[in-house]
Amino acid sequence: MLEVGCGGGAFLHEALKTGCRASAIDHSNDMVRLATQVNSGSIAEGRLKIVAGEADTLPYPDGTFTCAVMTGVLGFLPDALGTFKEISRVLGCRGRFVAYTGSKSTRGTPAAPEPAASRLHFYEDDELEEMARRAGFATAKVEHPSLFEYAEKAGVPQQDLNLFKGTGGSQLLVAYKTRP
Repeated sequence: MLEVGCGGGAFLHEALKTGCRASAIDHSNDMVRLATQVNSGSIAEGRLKIVAGEADTLPYPDGTFTCAVMTGVLGFLPDALGTFKEISRVLGCRGRFVAYTGSKSTRGTPAAPEPAASRLHFYEDDELEEMARRAGFATAKVEHPSLFEYAEKAGVPQQDLNLFKGTGGSQLLVAYKTRP
């Protein structure tokens, strides 16, 4: 698995509990340090490597990974299509890619508060699907999963829970290099 934009390594930490092997990249040296600390056990076991670098110039050979993930990063990318092309390049022929992001409806909410939201790019579902196809994925579909139960369990304030009901606030792009 490859995580693009791993941040502090929380997703990696959960994914590695499955026993997978992973690599991760983030542009921030501070985030790479934090993700390294959070996942030091998996690094010591040789199951994880984390590097500093840019999402649109991934330092991996073609076809290295079976899957790639990106959470909460898409809106910050200066070249999202270039990043998608790089992810497609480093995935094997049957590789799959999942990207989670907030939709335009989250702008100005606790999920994408100002002033941060003014620096984000929000995409329509069809834009994400088309970008994935242009990057070399055979199929691409945006879903709107309900994260309500997880948000409620995490203690999200009652007035903000509707953001997590799966009615368009969150976008989950699922793309495959070949038809599943």
